[in-house]
Amino acid sequence: MVENGVFKCIKDQQFREADADGYIGMKAYLEYFQDAASGYMYNFHWDNITVHEKYGVGWLLLKYHMVMHSRTLYDNDLDLECWIEKNRHPAAVIFNLRILEKGMLLAEGRLESCLMDMGKQRVVKPEVIGLDRELALDMRVEGAEFGRYTDSIEGAEYIYEHVVRYSDLDNNDHVNNLNYMPMMQNAFDADFHRTHVLAEMEIQYKKQCVYGEKLKIYRKQEGEEYRVLVVKEDGVAAAVAMMRFCCKQ
Repeated sequence: MVENGVFKCIKDQQFREADADGYIGMKAYLEYFQDAASGYMYNFHWDNITVHEKYGVGWLLLKYHMVMHSRTLYDNDLDLECWIEKNRHPAAVIFNLRILEKGMLLAEGRLESCLMDMGKQRVVKPEVIGLDRELALDMRVEGAEFGRYTDSIEGAEYIYEHVVRYSDLDNNDHVNNLNYMPMMQNAFDADFHRTHVLAEMEIQYKKQCVYGEKLKIYRKQEGEEYRVLVVKEDGVAAAVAMMRFCCKQ
């Protein structure tokens, strides 16, 4: 349901969405963000399946920035609120999201996306699919500004290699944007995750990855944050993330 430009839906959590310790946290919240943005677009017939079949274009997600205020369990349904933020870029579509539990804000974030002509492999304006920019709202969540992060591996520690498999792919035959998340989580071992909670994360997508590619995962601590990179075989970064953890209480 879209109310005053805001898409609203109710989410009931599932056990499969929980972290290893049983809590719903950052990984699930990013998935909910994709669900809410997809729901918004589906409401107007601008979802990825429809635009792919009707216009030959697909949604390309460029950046996520999510701030988590609290994890949760399964006691209550969650309220998702998603809207398009008004911006001046001719091709970018920026979504905002809030996740609430009984009125308490659990997480909030922003997502930058654009449309890609799948045949010509070039970015096109949203007007190609009839997206109405008048739906965009002059409001945005606070504290989820997009940063600038180098994709250099200089000084970074090589952690492991991931080979792209069928289950990593989406309907564009590229690695689904959210499948980079577990790759980056796995840059830290189980002992680290037992004592730390991922409280804030920004992922920036640089290059698309396809079936069979061997991706190298690197990690570098920079102050209170970690920079994690997914690097292609030619040495070019496919994705870079800023990850900020806090100690478990």
